[in-house]
Amino acid sequence: MALREGSTQLQPNDVAVPSRTGLLFDDVYRLHLSSGHPERPERLTAIQNALEKAGLFQALYRI
Repeated sequence: MALREGSTQLQPNDVAVPSRTGLLFDDVYRLHLSSGHPERPERLTAIQNALEKAGLFQALYRI
């Protein structure tokens, strides 16, 4: 159950709306190169690989 807008108490007919996690991603981000900065293409690739391995990448809402 979920709260109706403006309500502070659950009502019998209230329905929970599942939330989704969004991912803002584009392959162009892999072209970002900046010396000495932690954000680099290899880090993005590692994050994507870890999400895929965990079965989470496909469940994310692509923004």
